[in-house]
Formats: sequence, structure tokens, C-alpha cells
Amino acid sequence: MSLGKDPCGAKEKKYTNQTVILISFLISIVSILPMFFFRDKLYGDDIVFHINRLLSLDTVWKSPINFTTNGGTGQLINTFYPWLTYYPIFIIYKLTQSVFVAWMSFQFLVRFVTCLLSFYGLRLLNYSDKQVMIFVTFYLFSGYFLHNSYYRAAVGETLAMIFLPLVFVGVRLITFGDYKKWWVLTLGMLGLVYSHVLSVLLASLMIFIAVVASFGIWDNKKERILGFLKATLVTLSMSLAFFVPMIEQFKYVTLRTTFKPLLLKTALSLADNWELILKSDLRTPSVNLLYLLGLVLSLIFAKRFVKDKEARIYLFIS
Repeated sequence: MSLGKDPCGAKEKKYTNQTVILISFLISIVSILPMFFFRDKLYGDDIVFHINRLLSLDTVWKSPINFTTNGGTGQLINTFYPWLTYYPIFIIYKLTQSVFVAWMSFQFLVRFVTCLLSFYGLRLLNYSDKQVMIFVTFYLFSGYFLHNSYYRAAVGETLAMIFLPLVFVGVRLITFGDYKKWWVLTLGMLGLVYSHVLSVLLASLMIFIAVVASFGIWDNKKERILGFLKATLVTLSMSLAFFVPMIEQFKYVTLRTTFKPLLLKTALSLADNWELILKSDLRTPSVNLLYLLGLVLSLIFAKRFVKDKEARIYLFIS
């Protein structure tokens, strides 16, 4: 075991690899326990779409168009929707010939891999393992994570949440840590690219805000900017396998829909959002009241408990 110093100033012993795996396994199992009461039934708003996506991966290496699902209509889903991080679940399906087993394996593996990446990623920022354990517990049991898993069956967003902690670690390393580890940000962003495209845009926006908010107190500005450029260029080059076919199809194919929804009309007002926060109902995508209170208290007591100025900046951004 080694010693590490976390941003709050404490020193903690690192867990052994066996302990990290055991903790990750237990947290993941507890997080999906309610699903075992579904009695072999699968639920979720997008469950049919994503099960069809799963089955369509049977021919993904032969042709981008699949005729075996969605009534044989010939879908180009896998050109517009990233599938690489979803493919391991298809392998489980092929081995077991059970959609239910594949889906439950997906739910478990998402949580398990998230825990492992969080432990080994946040160690690069010298957070203690106890702090990381608290983080992954709150992260996996957050209202939005559970809402995506239990009610929306949002495979893309759920997969993206595996890599968000890695993106955070990568940004922190380049802005205030070892900028030579820019590849951590690249791994996190590539995970998003091959899981959920919209998450790439949102993460890029937050990275831009983090850079603008913290640039004034950087040291080695030239090297850190170069670190971001390296991460960006490598990410873009390794994302071409997905983006080039998608852009090519957008250029030559006209998308036709039965209706064009106006998203502005479906947006919730501030009053409606506040009501959802107070209810903290997992059936609705909202910020849990407990998390909101925790954020407010963290901001109030940041100066007392958070020693690093860099950590305060990211707390403020959150």
C-alpha cells in the first residue's frame, strides 16, 4: 500500500487491487438489486429501440444497414448511433442466447467499470480511496443515473456516464496536475464518442468553461495549452471511424420524420423543475434534493474544508 495526499489535505492508505474489485462488485450489485424483482421482464422508455440495436449488431461487421430487426425495414442506426462500447453486451447475448441476461450484464458491467475507472482515475489526482468510494456510491445512486437505468433505458447516456469521471480527471491533470498525462482526457473523450455523441458536445462545453475559469491561475501555460491540443487532435483522429461515415450519410441522405417536435414547448419552467427537485422522484429526470443541498453546503464551507484553490474552482463550476 502507498500513501497519497488528497486535495483536502488528508493522508490515506490505498486499498489493494483485490479490495477495489470487491468494493466495486458490491456497490454494483446493490445498485441493480431492484431489477431482479422485474420477474424476467425488461422495462424502460427506449428498451425496444435498444434491444433492436443489440440484435442489429449481428451484422455490423458485414454491412452498416441491418435488415434483421425493426420488421426488416433496413435500418442505418449503427451509422448514426455509436455502438462500439455496446458491442460487449452483444457478445454476452450471443454466448447466452438470452436478451435478459445480456441486459442485466450490461447494467452490472456499466456500474462495475465505472467504479474501477473512478478508483484508478481519481488516484491520479491523489484523492483518498475513501473519498473515491463515497464519490462512486453517490454517483451510481444519483437520481439521474438511476432514472436512465430504470425508467429511460437510455443505453447511450448510461454508457457515457462510465467515462465522465475519466474526462474530469483528464481536465484536472492538464489544468493543474501532470499535463504530460493528457492521454487520460483522450481516453475519456473517446469513450464518450463511441457511446453517446451528445455527451461529447456537453463535455466539450464544460471543458471550455473549466479552461476559461481556471486559466488565470495556471502555471506552465504553454505546456498545458499544448496538452489540450494533443488531447484534442488525438481524440479527433481516433474518432474519424465514427464521424466520417455519419457525416457522409448526413450529406447525401435526407432525414424524414412524421412530425417535427418543438423542444421549447416541452421544456419545464423553473417552478416545475423546483417541484421535481423537492419530490426527488426517480421517475423524473431531476437533481435530487439531497445532492442539491450537498452542493450548496459544499460551496458554503469550501474555504474551510477544501484546501486547494483548483478544487474550489471546479466546485464552483459544478
